Amino acid sequence: MSNKIIQNVTLLIITILVFILFLEMAARAFVFFLPKYACYTYSDPEDAFLCEQGQQLLKSLEGSLTLKQNQDICDKWDSELGWVPKPNCRTAKYSTNSKGIRGEKEFNLKKSKKRTVILGDSFTWGENNLENETYPFFLDRLYNGSVDVLNMGVHGYGPDQFYLYFMRDGIKYEPDAVVFGLFLPDIHRTLFKFRYYFKPRFILKNGGIKLDPESLPIPDLKTSVQKYYEIRGKGRFYSLSFLYFSYTKFVRLATAYEKETELTLKIIEQMDKELKKDNIKLVVVLIPEQEMVEKGNTNYYGVVPKIIKGLDEKGIDYINLQPVFKKETELNKRSLYQGHLKPLGNQIIANELYAHLNGVLSK
Repeated sequence: MSNKIIQNVTLLIITILVFILFLEMAARAFVFFLPKYACYTYSDPEDAFLCEQGQQLLKSLEGSLTLKQNQDICDKWDSELGWVPKPNCRTAKYSTNSKGIRGEKEFNLKKSKKRTVILGDSFTWGENNLENETYPFFLDRLYNGSVDVLNMGVHGYGPDQFYLYFMRDGIKYEPDAVVFGLFLPDIHRTLFKFRYYFKPRFILKNGGIKLDPESLPIPDLKTSVQKYYEIRGKGRFYSLSFLYFSYTKFVRLATAYEKETELTLKIIEQMDKELKKDNIKLVVVLIPEQEMVEKGNTNYYGVVPKIIKGLDEKGIDYINLQPVFKKETELNKRSLYQGHLKPLGNQIIANELYAHLNGVLSK
């Protein structure tokens, strides 16, 4: 090899190294002046999410999980599910009964009338809504006491936790129907073993799902906080990690969130199989995010057709709320959202569910 070639190769390597060094210095300067972006300097999205949400662990350790000023969500750590609503919680907006079910009404395990359990995240729990403004409440009112309606929504839950929570606690109430309230962005939560606390998650295995052993056991709060500090002190190249983080996010979007969509469908399929053993009706309610209704992202980056196709193929009943939400918004020129849903949006869900479930719950 000639000296000239060696010189050119050496120069190229030096140029690349200088460029990387420049990028790294620029990235660190950017984070220094805008520290809110520091959590995106991890190559592992799991680390990035723990970094971003870890401050809530510190508040939890102090005894009050306050995600927004003066809004206690009533959560507590749980060794199997990550977190559950505190029993007998009383705040300005929220209350739970002795079992952590939203509202003060108590339910015997042995039913005396038809019964439905409603699962979901904060949209089902009714974040920012009073007790008489949630869609389970409106559904209960439509049945006028003839059906028990249990609001087992939990702030921050994903489809994996809906399933696990029901199989542990919800099935004891012997429901005739189960509502799976799927806010579409919840599918992303299936990928992570951390939300506000560490949580269980499933992985795909032999055409089905199994609990990821790496997500278990759920660490207690002190251990969780230690893990948070370990992440915060983790050495990394800010620039390269940020580029990789951005790349993985782009790939997920380009494939219409293929992995989390498949996981979500497998979880729903497994739940449907379990419920059919006890002759329990499952209805999946597809709750759209605001952009799907008001800003034209109708199919949520291509996810909605995949979800609907998967449910149709497995013969699983569902309600797609996006068309009725869009019609109401366009007809009356008003938003159904206030971050979460306004009472009107919850009333619409209740009306749709009432019409859909009436045959099952009125027999």
